[in-house]
Amino acid sequence: MTTSSVINSWTPEIIEVRPPEGGLRTGAISSALVEEFGRRFSAELVVAALERDVKVAYDITTPMWSGHVEYLLTHCPMGTNLSLLAPIPPKGIPYFLARSMAVLTRPLVQWKLRSRLVALRRVVEVN
Repeated sequence: MTTSSVINSWTPEIIEVRPPEGGLRTGAISSALVEEFGRRFSAELVVAALERDVKVAYDITTPMWSGHVEYLLTHCPMGTNLSLLAPIPPKGIPYFLARSMAVLTRPLVQWKLRSRLVALRRVVEVN
């Protein structure tokens, strides 16, 4: 899921990635070049938690925002649910303005994240 050849299939905005030295483990650091909304920027990702078949969480830092992201797998009778938790407040924007922007952009963000989860599901099922 995290190799350069596979990562673009479920996170198309990543232009290039430097995988963590020593493999994916808690505390590992990775960097990436990202293109989103017509802008290119670097991102640093630090693996915060890793539980096989349960959770991968990382702290991400970019020039525009920092946050904590978690992908959670929950087993259920019909299969497995994959959830994405990412409360990422933008840097330097007042709460009221950030909240208003969040409400207005929610449908676009939900569509984008759902499409990413569908693509990630395909990668997981194939690999």
